[in-house]
Amino acid sequence: MKSKVTGCLLFGLVLVLAVTISARPDGRDRDDRDRDREECRDVEHNATTPLEAIGVIPVPGAAVTSTDIAWVDPGTERLYFSDRSNKGVDVINAENDTFVGRVSGFAGNVGVTNGSGPGGVLVTPDRKLFAGDGNTKVEEADVDPTSADYLKIIKSFDLSTGQSCAPTCGRADEVGYDPKDHKVLAAIDGPTVKGNPGAPYAALIDANTGAVKFVTIPNITAGGGLEQPLWDGELGVFFLTVPSVDDPVTNKPTGHGEIALINPNTAVVTGSYTKAFATAGCGPTGEVLAPYQRLVTNCGGNLLILNATNGNLITTVKGVSSDELWFNPGDDLVYATNSPNLYAVDPKSGTVFQTINDPGGRNMAAFAENNHVFTPVRAAAGDQCTQFGVGTATTPTGCVAVFAHREAEGGGK
Repeated sequence: MKSKVTGCLLFGLVLVLAVTISARPDGRDRDDRDRDREECRDVEHNATTPLEAIGVIPVPGAAVTSTDIAWVDPGTERLYFSDRSNKGVDVINAENDTFVGRVSGFAGNVGVTNGSGPGGVLVTPDRKLFAGDGNTKVEEADVDPTSADYLKIIKSFDLSTGQSCAPTCGRADEVGYDPKDHKVLAAIDGPTVKGNPGAPYAALIDANTGAVKFVTIPNITAGGGLEQPLWDGELGVFFLTVPSVDDPVTNKPTGHGEIALINPNTAVVTGSYTKAFATAGCGPTGEVLAPYQRLVTNCGGNLLILNATNGNLITTVKGVSSDELWFNPGDDLVYATNSPNLYAVDPKSGTVFQTINDPGGRNMAAFAENNHVFTPVRAAAGDQCTQFGVGTATTPTGCVAVFAHREAEGGGK
């Protein structure tokens, strides 16, 4: 039986013809154009059923070969993802699964000289997009469709300390947002000092005033990178994954990392979680907060589920690796990607709910209203895009893959 969610996808096809989602390659779609948008919006979604790929969204411009973070904003009902191949943040309508437009003006995929961009991306409740960029900058863009500055960069924040551009700049990478204090935390993951790798650091941007405070991470390994900021409203702190730290006595890399806790007002690291990362080679990268203060992070090729209040390890989900993680409150699952697989993990039980084939997919985000899961797909022979007729094995283009829960047998939950 065809999914009701797919029917809503087809309704979106009628609305946007130029750049839209491709139909299923297996011919199971049927014409449901008599359904109106409200019925599509209110349809029941079977969050306990398995997921499947239901289509792909073509992306105009250059072939998508370099992407980074994806973010779904429920306020604008849009997916935003870093498309370095096209030097911008691409915007997808997460409700009807169509390409909307692009915020242009980023550094692009320029390698290591001055850092690539965009990297991390997020959208605040007042419909402002913040994204890491090359040359140690964070760009702010207006993503309010009613604004005269829609999809334009309106501010640029220089987060160099004077040393991070000597002689070249690194990038500002991933970003996090504190809605209580209106602060954006950006990770500067690869600064240089006189041409040599410097100690990564973070920067706090006041979204109201534009003021910047720098955050020094104690014992961080020079050249060891810096990963994802995450706001915990209950604790009132930012978590920041630090892949590599030095021994405070020997000043030598320990081979493992930590999660630093940062006060959003003082820009001071108030503590760190290290117990879960004592194993050599376990440097945390992506992280997400699930219900009941479960802090989920990727480390050493596994997912670690921690108690966010004290950093103690609750359980390990083995064999699941991902750069970014995403928690979807619509189906209570944590999503991870490591091509050729998309993983759906139950953070409550600490088990893998499902492993879905997603060749070329990297990083993902989900829209809780319809439980669609999106993965930007990097162009490669045999990728998810070509399986749906977008691009070919010899000329792959990349795309955005869309996944949804299957409808339960019999048409009900």
